[in-house]
Amino acid sequence: GFAIPSNQVRFLADQLIAKGKITRSMIGVVPRNLKPIESKELGIKAGALADDVSPGSPAEKAGIKKGDIIVAVQGEAIETQMDLRNSMLKNAPGTTVKIEYIRGGKKSAVDVKLEEFKKPSVPTAPSGSIDDLGDIFGGDGKMPNIDELQKRLKGSPDVQQDVEPLREGKARL
Repeated sequence: GFAIPSNQVRFLADQLIAKGKITRSMIGVVPRNLKPIESKELGIKAGALADDVSPGSPAEKAGIKKGDIIVAVQGEAIETQMDLRNSMLKNAPGTTVKIEYIRGGKKSAVDVKLEEFKKPSVPTAPSGSIDDLGDIFGGDGKMPNIDELQKRLKGSPDVQQDVEPLREGKARL
């Protein structure tokens, strides 16, 4: 099944009522769960490993580095990367939180001022009407057959050749 913790629902509902929207906080790390072999080698049972730290992010400003293992936020244990993600929902942007982490076997803590998570901008198609497509296909508004179109576009600087397919990537938090 799929369940959302009631305290998280309450926090989100309060945000919706107060602001009319939900804002998420971020520290600027790409977290991942520790692999069993890493846990064993490091002698750490749980935590969220900072697989990457964004330049200029709150985490970087506070001194968190790639490879640090985040084990608590505001005194709440972080056992998995999902715990870290959920902690960002519980704490509003602009809030300063205490983050405990392990680096080189030593536990440390820093205060991190959370920033609002902004969705990356996505390019949009140019405005215009369907009639403008005639210019692309030859000006008369009639769609050429596919073979003719391929011949016309081959070698055009506007057409990407041999494009690699999308691949799974890292989500930034």
